[in-house]
Amino acid sequence: MEIQRHGQTINERALLKPMELIAHDSNLEIIVSLPKLHPGIETLERHCTEEGSPAPFEIRRRMRQRSHTKETDGKLGVVHVPDFSFLLDLVDFRIRYTLEEVESSEREMWKNGRDVEKDVDEFLNMLRDRVRRRIPRG
Repeated sequence: MEIQRHGQTINERALLKPMELIAHDSNLEIIVSLPKLHPGIETLERHCTEEGSPAPFEIRRRMRQRSHTKETDGKLGVVHVPDFSFLLDLVDFRIRYTLEEVESSEREMWKNGRDVEKDVDEFLNMLRDRVRRRIPRG
């Protein structure tokens, strides 16, 4: 399964290597904020993961921005760009589950060979088709 995502094929470890030289200075507290990793793309060699060798500083993962502005013919619009966790695009899981639980479940699905992004996309397209058929065009 070949997945290409902007920024996710960057070698985080190589990028952060120079910071390791100053990370052991007791006068510094280093906290690095990085986007969450797509489970279908992350590798131990390129990315700072829980399974890999730990970085000598704190790394906090955050969700990527999903809504972006796009100008078409001089008009601004909003474009939704899905990203991990794709399950969050289906419903508001916070009612019943924590973000960590949803991400953990989705990571497990990816590890078991499921293409969660494709599954969610197909489901949302099916819902859109059903809505289109029910709304009379006049």
